[in-house]
Amino acid sequence: MEKKKLNYILIFVLVVVWGLVVYRLFFKGKGTVVSTSPTMTVVEDVEVLSIDTFQLLSTYRDPFLGSIKKPVVYSAPRPKVQKIVPVVPKEKPKPIDWSFIHYKGSINSKDRKTGLVNFRGQSMIVHEGDSLGDVYIKNILPNQITIIFKDSTKTLIPSI
Repeated sequence: MEKKKLNYILIFVLVVVWGLVVYRLFFKGKGTVVSTSPTMTVVEDVEVLSIDTFQLLSTYRDPFLGSIKKPVVYSAPRPKVQKIVPVVPKEKPKPIDWSFIHYKGSINSKDRKTGLVNFRGQSMIVHEGDSLGDVYIKNILPNQITIIFKDSTKTLIPSI
């Protein structure tokens, strides 16, 4: 029985609340005229407030470590200075004329890698790691040879 009484009271309160909502939305303010004329206000002598800065002092005890932290002092960031570096165009290295050396083939040898090279018109037998003037023989394979000349590396194939 008590539940029925409580339900009747709650239903009554619900109807009253929704009735007020409907009344305010649809019936309140229907007969009134609201004038919306533009108003102009002139403000004189406005005080400009400066930005207030502050620093929190956190010198309390750490509850986990049991020690007191030292306060961290923050400084204002320094303005970034751009360095002006003059751009110097790089000189393109002159192309190397590789016509002074020709690879003719390899010679089968058990102990060392040996190759036949025509160097400035002379036929020579070279081994891996040899130098012919300023030309260094880096690697010799049966079908190619790798040479280094003036910091440039070139792989040559056998020519007839």
